[in-house]
Amino acid sequence: MKKAVLFFSFFLLAVVIAACGEVPTSAPGRQVQEATPAPWPAEAQALLDQAIADLLQRTGLTSSSDAVEVLSVEAVEWPNSCLGCPAEGESCMDVITPGYKIRLQVDGQTYEYHAGADRVVLCQSDMDRAAAADWGEAQPLVEQVLADLSRRASVGTDELTVLSVEAVDWPDACLGCPAVGGGCATVITPGYRILVEYGGRTYDYHTDQERVILCQEDSMGGLPEAQPLVERVVRDLAERLQISTDEITVVQVEEKMWRDSSLGCPQPGQMYLQVITPGYLIVLEAQGQQYSYHTGTEANFILCTP
Repeated sequence: MKKAVLFFSFFLLAVVIAACGEVPTSAPGRQVQEATPAPWPAEAQALLDQAIADLLQRTGLTSSSDAVEVLSVEAVEWPNSCLGCPAEGESCMDVITPGYKIRLQVDGQTYEYHAGADRVVLCQSDMDRAAAADWGEAQPLVEQVLADLSRRASVGTDELTVLSVEAVDWPDACLGCPAVGGGCATVITPGYRILVEYGGRTYDYHTDQERVILCQEDSMGGLPEAQPLVERVVRDLAERLQISTDEITVVQVEEKMWRDSSLGCPQPGQMYLQVITPGYLIVLEAQGQQYSYHTGTEANFILCTP
């Protein structure tokens, strides 16, 4: 009898051990099945799906999205309704549009989609960049322009789009853009006009065979009589920053009627005549910052900092 009880006890112990040994085998399996959260905002998923579907259709890989690698999904605020990527002939409203920059890759090629307002736009691909990269004899000047604008805007050159490169015979040594320097020798100067787009704005570069100048033709605001003052303040800023005048952009020239002789920029401890003083507001840009000069109509001016 004792042997039977002892045998039965061992049997029960063996059953318990076997049952306990089975428990760990299933629990870890269930834990592994937990979903890993995506490395981008959940609200971007619908736009990402649109971009992937569009790219699959363009590349002919309609069978599976596994062929598309998601490189990044970055939240941005586009400067216009065209999502920072206007198509030819498309008009854009200047309104901040929240969205995403989506970078996808297929077969080693990178594609950049701009997304927002429930739509996605293929803005640029490696193939587009390669096609736009060959500008013949003007290529070194194009690269110089891209490097200059990249430095001014503090962005990568891959975010800049070359719109056109046109051979031009400039009528003077200032390359048709006298606002950036002093007197110009009247001599025909062969070069190029290069238009580059960034952030919905077009930048107009003039070149000869070696140098490039950012020339915003509308910066004078139809006020050619302000030209001597513009040249003076450009030289003044160049001396202050220890840079070339070619590195300074004239952003705005506006005719003003200052309320007193302080030119709208009173200094502590100074007294001014309370008389209307005609002059100009001249805004310059250099090294990513803007500088406001207030002037009279003669040679007097002041760098007015907030």
